[in-house]
Amino acid sequence: MTIAVRIQRLVRQAAVMTGAVSIAAATTAFIYAAPGDQTIVKDSVAAAGWTLIVPANVDGNALTDYLSYNATTGRAIVSVGVGHSGEQRIVKDSMAAVGWTLIVPLNVDGDDLTDYLSYNATTGRAIVSVGVGHSGEQKIVKDSMAATGWTAIVPLNVDGTGGDDLLSYNAATGRAIVSVAVGDKGDQRIVKDYVAAQGWTAIVPINVDNDAAARTDFISYNARTGRAIVSIGIGDVGDQRIVKDYMAAPGWTAIVPMNVDCDPGGVTDFLSYNSTTGRAIVSVGFGSSGEQRIVKDYVAANGWTSVVPMNVDGQDAVTDLLSYNRRTGRAIVSTGEYCAPGPG
Repeated sequence: MTIAVRIQRLVRQAAVMTGAVSIAAATTAFIYAAPGDQTIVKDSVAAAGWTLIVPANVDGNALTDYLSYNATTGRAIVSVGVGHSGEQRIVKDSMAAVGWTLIVPLNVDGDDLTDYLSYNATTGRAIVSVGVGHSGEQKIVKDSMAATGWTAIVPLNVDGTGGDDLLSYNAATGRAIVSVAVGDKGDQRIVKDYVAAQGWTAIVPINVDNDAAARTDFISYNARTGRAIVSIGIGDVGDQRIVKDYMAAPGWTAIVPMNVDCDPGGVTDFLSYNSTTGRAIVSVGFGSSGEQRIVKDYVAANGWTSVVPMNVDGQDAVTDLLSYNRRTGRAIVSTGEYCAPGPG
């Protein structure tokens, strides 16, 4: 698996988002010609109240599909991308268990269909299921009790095999576990159990150093203080080497890994967004030390509770986005239209 393919996969897996996917028809288009801009192809009102939205591959094509889930009611919808205007066709509408706090997209069985880890932070219950067919069906392969209190579970590549290994993190205690995937039934073997800094509100898998084994790198961010750390994966036991420790703006509620500049090396770019103020920054990654160059700093609509990377147009490597407001149900689908020039 090439680094570029791995990064595209990590973008699809970018962690566990909040929102909804059943989007109605109104379409508005704005054409931009600047780095980091997006063309709106769909602006509509969806169902309100979804608590998790997970990008997936259900039908096997390049267009992003979704699992939308309501933790209070247990309702879950699987929808597949249709056309290049952000349309989704519902293929499964069902009632799942209530209370999942994280649903993490994985590849457990090695095929192209998305598998899931569903986790309840209060009870510790965890289910691993594998995708079956092209209608959103999942077959449970593991149902177990894990530690309670994980606030983030991040898929990564630790041992260089390309399998879905995991970083589990508790923001209150700082405890972190790195585990590597074993077999095709969702089993994990712990290779590192340690105490990290407390308070990280986002842990985002990225590519910084382009290492041959495609080991996952990270940006860890604290929205209260603004502290951010970029670290690169080394060895086969989950070790990370910090290459950048700095103070960013506080208050980012979403940090979305993207491909903005179409660089062949696949160094991850970002959209950082503050749902209270609407401020958004697009930056492109360069070098091997976690550096980012801002190419767009603007004020968007406030209140987005989910900003999800996706592939809408199926035609280029530039990341598209779904932005969603859980309270109002408003949803916007936009496509990335511009490759920002490299930092020179």
